[in-house]
Amino acid sequence: MNPIKSENSQTTIISIPSKEKSIVRKYNPFDGKLYIPSKEGAYLVDKDSIVRLEASGNYTTIYLNNGAQHLVSKTMKKIVEKLPDTIFFKIHKSHVVNLSMLTFVGNSKVEIEGKIQLPLSRAVKSKLQDLLNDIKY
Repeated sequence: MNPIKSENSQTTIISIPSKEKSIVRKYNPFDGKLYIPSKEGAYLVDKDSIVRLEASGNYTTIYLNNGAQHLVSKTMKKIVEKLPDTIFFKIHKSHVVNLSMLTFVGNSKVEIEGKIQLPLSRAVKSKLQDLLNDIKY
């Protein structure tokens, strides 16, 4: 199954072998971005630039790799739905991290970029260890 896209088109056609017709999905140039509303307007940030999310009730703080922080009035669950689950991992009930930013994994904590320590839930520790087994030598 290969997508077909012409250079001048903003439509991607995906052919699925079945009785159904091809599915047409519009190309969206903002697929790699996350929309973060603010008082002044909205920030469009690259999903890859997100270091971590921290929940506090119905609010979530989004931390970026350039040091910026954005407090949004959305639950962490709503934001995580917009992020790729292959990159972002929930390490605790109030913390989601970008796995590519991890520098240390301990028994009850993880470290991001060698300086930020966050709690690691016992319930998800084994899932994280399973992911790490793929890169062990």
